[in-house]
Amino acid sequence: IVSDLGWTTAAGPTVSNSVTAGETYDARLEQPGWNAPGFDDSQWSDAITRPAPGGSLVAQDFDPIRVTGDLPVKAVIEHSPGVTIYDFETTRAGWATVDLEGPAGAQVTMTYGERLDYNNGTVYTGGNRQTYRYTLKGEGAETFTPSYSYNGYRYLQVSAPEGVTVSSVVGHTVHTDVSSTGGFESSNELFNRYHDAMRASILSNM
Repeated sequence: IVSDLGWTTAAGPTVSNSVTAGETYDARLEQPGWNAPGFDDSQWSDAITRPAPGGSLVAQDFDPIRVTGDLPVKAVIEHSPGVTIYDFETTRAGWATVDLEGPAGAQVTMTYGERLDYNNGTVYTGGNRQTYRYTLKGEGAETFTPSYSYNGYRYLQVSAPEGVTVSSVVGHTVHTDVSSTGGFESSNELFNRYHDAMRASILSNM
């Protein structure tokens, strides 16, 4: 695969992204079909050359990170006008898919966290972390799923302006897709809960 000055480039809808701080996504900047044959890129700019990275390209001899399951919403908290908190009642690593609809230019903020703030009941993140901002394109039903980061979360807080409707929220668990080679079960239910909690914690940290 050769990249050179024959390549072209343009800004996309992902305005910013960070593994820990989340993403900013402006759906109005989407260019449908940009990654398919026959797309007209005549309005794009020429690519700029940069020195090639060093080292050797080698295959990763390990299981990939995948979405391994879904987390249904167990409770919905209407915190304040325009602010809704979705509780999955279990803490996992991953993200959620949010279906929404509203006018073009409306911005929705989604914040993930493992607990609620003791002072005001909003999702606690310990700073500007695990926060996503999605600007709608206003063409009917839209869907947002993070692409560049993941979260440790039990709660998802969605802050939406008037006129925006959230129709669905589904959580996903994400981790290195290792296989299970053993298990534990006893007559003591507390021990079983300990085992399940520890297994979930290990996977969430993978």
